[in-house]
Amino acid sequence: MMKLSEAWQKYQRQPFNWSSLPEKLKQQGKIIRFSPGSLIVNRGDMPNYIYFIQSGVVAGMREYENGNEYNYFRLDHANGSIGLLELLAQETSYVASIVCL
Repeated sequence: MMKLSEAWQKYQRQPFNWSSLPEKLKQQGKIIRFSPGSLIVNRGDMPNYIYFIQSGVVAGMREYENGNEYNYFRLDHANGSIGLLELLAQETSYVASIVCL
């Protein structure tokens, strides 16, 4: 029986970002520029689009009932897609609000 650590070594992780998309798929997209501080998606909204980050940094924010905010994660051009995880997990809403930094 193969151990999980052996399986991880067998399959090298390849980045899945804008640069790894086929050119035909890139041509179907639309480039959108967000200003720093802009809200890209709101937690709880339905993911109607998948955003791939070409440049800059975004932060996933969670707000708690007491009003405190928590930086949940950061994404950039190397690891950045918004909505893809929800699509693959068949989730009907974003898990965090995404803000352009």
